[in-house]
Parts: sequence; C-alpha cells; structure tokens
Amino acid sequence: MGGKTVSYDTKPAQERFNRTEYAKLEQAFDFFNRKLFGGKLPDVFFTICRHRGSNGYFRPEGFQQRQFDANGDRLPPGFFVHEIALMPDAMYSRPDRDILSTLVHEMCHLRQQEQGKPSRNGYHNRQWADYMKEAGLQPSTLGPFDSRNPYRREPVPEGEQPQEGAETGQNVSHYIIKDGPFDAACAELLASGFSFTLDSMPVIRLKAPKSKFKFTCPRCTAKAWAKAGTKIICGECDEAMEQEEEN
Repeated sequence: MGGKTVSYDTKPAQERFNRTEYAKLEQAFDFFNRKLFGGKLPDVFFTICRHRGSNGYFRPEGFQQRQFDANGDRLPPGFFVHEIALMPDAMYSRPDRDILSTLVHEMCHLRQQEQGKPSRNGYHNRQWADYMKEAGLQPSTLGPFDSRNPYRREPVPEGEQPQEGAETGQNVSHYIIKDGPFDAACAELLASGFSFTLDSMPVIRLKAPKSKFKFTCPRCTAKAWAKAGTKIICGECDEAMEQEEEN
C-alpha cells in the first residue's frame, strides 16, 4: 500500500517545548527548595495560564487525585496537590531572574500553607512577609517600583518624593534584596546555564479608525461632529465650520 509513513520516534517540536519548559520550572523549584527552604517543601503541580493583573499565584490543594470504581463512579480523592501558576504575559520581556523571583514568591506562600498560618484568600500577612525576607525578597505593595529597590530599572526622578510600599496587604508584590539569599542562589542557578526558552507573544490591540471628527465654528465656537471632509455651515453664524486636526 502507498502512502506516507509516520514515525513515532520523534515528538513534535511543540510537545518537546512543552515538556522542556515545565521541566525547567520543576528544576528551578527543586533548586530553590534546597537552597532557600531546606528541601522541606512538598512537590506542586505547575500551570502556565493567562490571568490578568498578576505575575503568578499559589492555590492550596488546587488539584486532587482522580479515581473511579469498576462502575465508573467517582471515588473520594486519596490525596491533594498544591498548585503554583505563572502568567505567560507577565513573563514577557522580564529577565529570567525576575521570573524566578515570582516562583520563589509563590513558594513562600507554599511554605506558609505547610508550616505556618495563612490568612484569608489573597491577603499577605506578617508571617508571609517574614518568610519572603528570609528567602531574600522584600515584600512591597509597589513591587519593583519601590524607591528602595536596588535593581529598579528607572531611577527616582530628581525632585520626586521616594515612595516605599507596605510589606503586608491584599495585593503585595516584591523586589529582590541585593546580595540576599535569593540573589546569590539565583546567580548560581543562572551561571549553570539555566534559562527559559519561550516567551509569550504580546497581544497587539489595533485602535479602530476614527469615524467622526470635531468641527468648530470660527466665529461662535459652536461644535459639531461628522465624518472627515463634511461641509458644515453653522446655523447661528452662517459660517463654514472648520474641522479640527486629529491628534
């Protein structure tokens, strides 16, 4: 019989990338678990998903065991697994070090879930803030824009009042403490050749062309809106109204 022979020895490139990128998250997790958390954190399930307004999140017991009896009826799960998610859009244009700091940020939530007393959903309390600083990350509601951030990309403009974020609250990010535990551990990991391969494609939203323009009477300054090039006469002054230039 004729036809194309399909080889199953090689996986499609996309599947290889999927496997590789998730394996890198597991590699980084294991590395920081040893270096910063004494190897005491349990394994988690990683997801990369799009969620606006966040670089990542920790979800306690985000997944559970699937098991069914002989009739196909679902059985109670025997175990649960915590979830750490990273947002691909938030990874765009950020250095690997910054992405890895988000991973450790979520690992501090994992530590608190396992060893401490987490607050209500989404709240970052004092215990979590202490775990963050112990790992080498300074919690701040201003995140990397905090004026104390030694790695801030843009210096505080001259004459502007320095702004320092709070360490606790509902929405708390962080910045990297210079020469702290995370800074040193991350430098070691990156020096070993670790790097992420893929970047999320940015979403480009094209602005719809303007359909109506403002016209102004040169005498009484009355306003009107119409399509570009429309000839409009002011009813009060009997003057031709002038189209304003588009910004």
